[in-house]
Amino acid sequence: MAAGPRHPVRVFESLAEGVWERNLVTGDVWYSPRYKALLGFEDHELPNTMEALRARAHPEDDPAIRQALASATERLGEAECMTRALTRGGEWRWFRVRVRVRAWADAHGRPELLVGAVADVHDVVMALDALKAQRLALEDRVMERTRGLEAALQEAERADLAKASFLAHMSHELRTPLNGVMGMNQLAESLATGREQRRYLELARRSGQSLLRILDDVLDFARVEAGSCRVRLRVRDSGIGMTEATAARVFEPFEQGDSNTNRRHGGTGLGLSIVRMLARMMGGDVSVRSRPGLGSEFRVELQVPMQGEQPLRRVDASASAAPVWLLMRSGPQGEGLARRLERIGLACDPIPDVRTALDRLTRPGKGAAPAGVLIGEDALSPGTDYAALRRALPPGVPVTLLLRPDFDLRTVHDAIEQRGVRVLIAPLVPAELRTLVKCIDAPAPQPPRPLPAAKVTAATRHVMVVEDNLLNQIIAREMLAALGYESVVVGNGDDALASCQSTPPDLVLMDIQMPGMDGLETTRRLRALQAAGELPHFPIIAPSAHAMPSDREASLEAGLDEHLTKPVQMDKLRSTLGRWVS
Repeated sequence: MAAGPRHPVRVFESLAEGVWERNLVTGDVWYSPRYKALLGFEDHELPNTMEALRARAHPEDDPAIRQALASATERLGEAECMTRALTRGGEWRWFRVRVRVRAWADAHGRPELLVGAVADVHDVVMALDALKAQRLALEDRVMERTRGLEAALQEAERADLAKASFLAHMSHELRTPLNGVMGMNQLAESLATGREQRRYLELARRSGQSLLRILDDVLDFARVEAGSCRVRLRVRDSGIGMTEATAARVFEPFEQGDSNTNRRHGGTGLGLSIVRMLARMMGGDVSVRSRPGLGSEFRVELQVPMQGEQPLRRVDASASAAPVWLLMRSGPQGEGLARRLERIGLACDPIPDVRTALDRLTRPGKGAAPAGVLIGEDALSPGTDYAALRRALPPGVPVTLLLRPDFDLRTVHDAIEQRGVRVLIAPLVPAELRTLVKCIDAPAPQPPRPLPAAKVTAATRHVMVVEDNLLNQIIAREMLAALGYESVVVGNGDDALASCQSTPPDLVLMDIQMPGMDGLETTRRLRALQAAGELPHFPIIAPSAHAMPSDREASLEAGLDEHLTKPVQMDKLRSTLGRWVS
């Protein structure tokens, strides 16, 4: 039999929540009209019994309800749970149930009454579920996008690696024949006797250097595109050198390579520590390579942002006081070039041909000499006395020929034979305009100087060339002979090991890429033999077509003393050999 509440019913009806009570002594249960209304019933339609409540509770929520009741009873306190109940309309709705234990009647404080409050939180739960579903869906989308981006990044990285590998391979393949072309050209220049021969060889050398610059630019562009462009500065001295232990501490403040009290070299020991701090502040670093008695090489490596094309600077007033003579016939080309030169501060004086220019230079009362002479191909003609033009101009006034790429130089060989004559290829891009400005400010170029006579003495050094390419073998042998060195040539790493053990050389020029044992492995084995005392120490230098920074580092790690990028210029080879075998 149900009992009435201890409080007036009208008090509970004024609450938004439903209320119920259960007497733990008698077992009587009472539900407020508001509680029944939350389930869709009138007060008289739902009996005040536990069975009526259990019949509408969700079976899955029964353990939570029992746990809340037991917890509140044991602790004489409060408990709360979430449960679903079946409404009169057949809908399962979420309710929050709060239970409080009261010990009113029993003097010993034993629980006598359970009081509960029920609130309809179905809309809140549904909204939270919807938000949770949206969050999970968003997380799935983010994960899907992330996987897509990671896949795209991996694909881009694979493409970059493939491109870098292709460029490195092509660089090697192009440098190998280019080394032959430029090497043979240098040897021919040293033997040429006629002016025309020397001039043709000079033009061939310039073309080879231009091709080499293009190849370097392609590799630089690839490194810039990959975000790996760095500026590396190297300073080399010929001082006393340092041991590895000294080099490890030379960047510390107040440390010096020679710290004895009777040292011959002054200084506070702060310079290198300041250099390292500045380099690291700029996002780079500084390192040193040194050997006692052979000097030191300091390297500063900086990562710097790339800048766009710089605007053409205006020529100084002192340089632009005299006009530039444009030997061109009237037409769009000459007028356009004149406007471009005037925008950078070079006044232009148009002259139709070389003969008119000679008349102006030789007539009485001639005016000031030009700052420079620019001759277009339409002003060039066979039979013109270009030597007279060069003689009539004051020393240092540059003469520049503006020619098409396919222009036949043989028709104007008398002109380009004259000292101080330069050739630019039309149309002039900004970089070539800068070259033209430098021509006006700079002295005339010197003709290629012949190689000094080879000095062969009893102390002539013995150099081993390890090279598999026949043309490069010939070039290396001829260059070494021209520089006064004796040489022996082998075609692979196995022959190099055998030859070194038979007759140790003073120096080895080691190619890197060879069939069978490559140059790096050959160097490692030679260094191992030297470390074991089976071979004397000798420098090993790599003239290689591999031009990437990683190739250089791999060479040094393998034990090579220096890495030269092909094609190797004669002057570079002379200075390198002189440094290592002197």
